[in-house]
Amino acid sequence: MNNHVSMLKTCRNNAWHFLYRILFLLYYLDSVNHKREEANRKRETEMDNAIKIWEKTDRDEFKRRVENKTNELIQIWENEILAERILLNEQRKNENVTGIICCKKCNHELGEIAWLKRRNTAYFITNENFFKKTTVSATPFTRVQEILFKGTFLQRGNKSFESYKKSSKQVFDISLAGREGDVKCQCGSKLGGFQKYLDRRDLGDMCALACKNVKFRRDNETQYFMIPKWTAVREFYVPFIEEL
Repeated sequence: MNNHVSMLKTCRNNAWHFLYRILFLLYYLDSVNHKREEANRKRETEMDNAIKIWEKTDRDEFKRRVENKTNELIQIWENEILAERILLNEQRKNENVTGIICCKKCNHELGEIAWLKRRNTAYFITNENFFKKTTVSATPFTRVQEILFKGTFLQRGNKSFESYKKSSKQVFDISLAGREGDVKCQCGSKLGGFQKYLDRRDLGDMCALACKNVKFRRDNETQYFMIPKWTAVREFYVPFIEEL
């Protein structure tokens, strides 16, 4: 009898142990740590393979490949610089071109081409009259609240934000240098993103226009024209706005 009870206990323990191992494996295999370990092992394998290839590589051949790749990259950069200069020269020829910006969907006049400004790859408008002709999903007075804390902007929700807020008046209602809302035409068509640059607060509220959602018309002309992308603008010149 005792042997029978002991055997049942052993079987029960083994069953629970087996079930525990299954549950552990199911949980572990889908866990973040397991996926991270898999990624690390993959990188280690790739590194080992790269070292093996490197050990078998002829040094002179490797040097030639590096030089060829370097020259190839330099050629690409030079071509990009040349293309940018050509584009800028073509824009300069049309520096005095005047006209209007319109909604691509309904032809509603949004403002003047002269209102456009450029920073890096973003083309935007800060003119107040532009915002009178459009609607903003996040109003210009709605801001993401942040605190300038030891040179770092802390967003709401951050523990340091909440603790520092109680002991400091150095709180700013500002907009992030990213999309805070959408700017739409009166017809409802989206025109771009509503945002502000943290390092250029002097620019005020701005709309980063989406090139595909607007079209243009020169003064004294009736035909509209569109631009496939901002990097292909040749019809008029857009002045740069740089960092302070």
